[in-house]
Amino acid sequence: MAAEFAPRVRVNALAVGAVETSALAPFLDDDLRAKMSALTPMRRIGTVEDVALAALWLASPAGSWVTGKVVEVDGGTEATNWPFS
Repeated sequence: MAAEFAPRVRVNALAVGAVETSALAPFLDDDLRAKMSALTPMRRIGTVEDVALAALWLASPAGSWVTGKVVEVDGGTEATNWPFS
């Protein structure tokens, strides 16, 4: 789609990791938060602001030459950071 619609429309996606939202918050006790943070290279769970800033970057002039990309907003995770076996 990016090649088809460029240059009029840019097509990108955000691949979002674990983000502390109202859906996740009820499950995050101190122990789970610590485990998830330890399994994330940036050593913390994402915030909605992290995702919003990535979207803002893509929508701003700073991202004007970006199309056809998946931007990972996941704290550097390469595997799951859900500590369940």
